[in-house]
Amino acid sequence: KEVDKHGQIFKKDDKKEVGDKDWDDALADTLPAFRIVYLSTCGPGDYEKNINLSFLPQNKWTALRVKTKQDQQNIPLTALAATMDETYHRKGLIPLVSDTTENTDTFLAFQHTVVVEMKALIMKKASAGIDAAREELRKKLVQALKNGNTLLLRLTDTAPDLLDVYASPDAFPAAALFSVAVEDIEEEEVEQHVTGFGGTLDGAMPGYAQPGASGAKTKGVSEVTKREILDAIYKDEDKEAGAAIVRPGFKTVVTTNFAPDQIQAKLAGLFLSTNATSLLSPRRSISTDHDLPEEAEQTQ
Repeated sequence: KEVDKHGQIFKKDDKKEVGDKDWDDALADTLPAFRIVYLSTCGPGDYEKNINLSFLPQNKWTALRVKTKQDQQNIPLTALAATMDETYHRKGLIPLVSDTTENTDTFLAFQHTVVVEMKALIMKKASAGIDAAREELRKKLVQALKNGNTLLLRLTDTAPDLLDVYASPDAFPAAALFSVAVEDIEEEEVEQHVTGFGGTLDGAMPGYAQPGASGAKTKGVSEVTKREILDAIYKDEDKEAGAAIVRPGFKTVVTTNFAPDQIQAKLAGLFLSTNATSLLSPRRSISTDHDLPEEAEQTQ
């Protein structure tokens, strides 16, 4: 009332009864919840000094830094594959695996996986340019989509800005790749998967489980499998009978050497969001060849 005594904020037509209360009583109830909040991307350094806005009255505001907590699971390595499937296909989140030993990368190398070595890609960007690095990402992404494989982004100790520097709508649509929706699996999809059906020519068929998985009720569907995005990243030589095919099994997994307590500071501002990823931390490592799956031993 003191601020608006000349009627500059509330006009006469605004001052109406609210329910069974007159204007003054209703205003008295709502004013305690009124506040002004400014959002800024300054930080995480000395953000109070970085925020220099002349219209903010001096000594009348305070800076707050919001810290978000990453969804984290500590799991045995033997449960890693199943947990990644659950994370992607039931929760609709990108598995982010923190393993300082790199044994997770060794384990995943023997799965149905297309590996992107980010350290090598960063060097390629430095030597051949960003377009060459993006083309390498495009080829890996298309390979994983076509074969129903896991796209493994192996960061090691790097922190690449995948959403900005490396992203490209016709090569590596990172935002779409990390956006995953959960859908129910139709009965005919399960039948096609079990019998080895490998995609359809009239459009993309998003994957929902690693080959051999059964009993899944839902599937994670990446936004990258939308027809308009596929048409942008598939070249003519990538298509089958003129169509961009996606086979069952595709998902994205990210691994890092950073410890769980370093993730937020090192990676969160670059491409990760607590709404898009789930942090997995294996409790033990692969110590002998006996720990490798039978398929891995046969491959060796």
